[in-house]
Amino acid sequence: MVATAPTKSVASFHIARGASAPDLAYFRQRYPETVTNLGVLPRREEWLRRIWELETHWQSVWETRGGEALTREVVVRGAPPAGREAEGEFDVIYAGGASALLHAATLACAHGRRVLVLCGGAQGSDGGNWNLSDEGLRGLESSGLFTREEVEASVLNRYRGGFVKFHDASSRVKAEPLWVSGSLDVAVDGGHVLALAAEKLRRHGPKGCAIIEGFRFVRAYVEPGRVTVEAEGAHEVRRFFASRLFVDAGGADSSVARQLNGGRAPSHVCTSVGTIARGFARGEGRDAADFGVGEILVSTEDASAHRQLLWEGFAGSPARGEYATRLFFYDSVESPADKSLLALFERYFE
Repeated sequence: MVATAPTKSVASFHIARGASAPDLAYFRQRYPETVTNLGVLPRREEWLRRIWELETHWQSVWETRGGEALTREVVVRGAPPAGREAEGEFDVIYAGGASALLHAATLACAHGRRVLVLCGGAQGSDGGNWNLSDEGLRGLESSGLFTREEVEASVLNRYRGGFVKFHDASSRVKAEPLWVSGSLDVAVDGGHVLALAAEKLRRHGPKGCAIIEGFRFVRAYVEPGRVTVEAEGAHEVRRFFASRLFVDAGGADSSVARQLNGGRAPSHVCTSVGTIARGFARGEGRDAADFGVGEILVSTEDASAHRQLLWEGFAGSPARGEYATRLFFYDSVESPADKSLLALFERYFE
């Protein structure tokens, strides 16, 4: 199956400071295809609002392009505020998502360390289907956290191969798809893996290990011999924890990464949208989805508007008939290309 997306101009996205998510009429006027396609889902307005919230974060990233850097200091040398004692002591405190939970659970269960994981969202929100190689899958087993049976139980699908195909309609040189083996050829239930890691951490980790949901990292106070971590929950509730080591797993644009980068945004980004859907015709034809093949990298048109759009498609569980399709592009934050997620979703659904 190869997706197509004819070129269409979408108005550039801009958020006024302090703005709240607009109503459905606004979305329907500017992004009609997106609203129509999300209309088959329950709580359509909630999904649109969540995409909007991601957009507001994106724009805060864009605003540092060649301009004033964000100077908020989150790693501080010195003691925490007076009167704010740590309510718990740990070997390691993690802030972040899936990678933090997997690493923390391994350190606790395989090496006996007392760990704390701060999850800004709900545990498992970084789940979904993951695509990796068999070699990567074996890494989950060799870490000492999972047994072979547990790893295999998380596998949704295995592909006989995958391919890369670039658009060549405008080129005199034509090429068949490039077939690849041993890369992204296993689909894994990420939510199942994370839930199992969390269960193991709580049941088999040293006494005192914890996962705290709904609290995001705010600041780290670094002193000789220990670091105190400040976290914020709903209604600006603050909690303090101490450890020998703090690990930031919040990604390339975390507040810690920003500070280390002089307040600047990452130099490059990958803007990406996609869905998991059912009901595709199955087969090996151009207009069918082959559940035994991974579409690793496919372009269906030439580069335009300062970007090259790329597609990928991977089947999940054949029994459930789920197929994940993603549209994305790699870009410098300095480029004038439109990086709006809503605009890219509109292209996706055309």
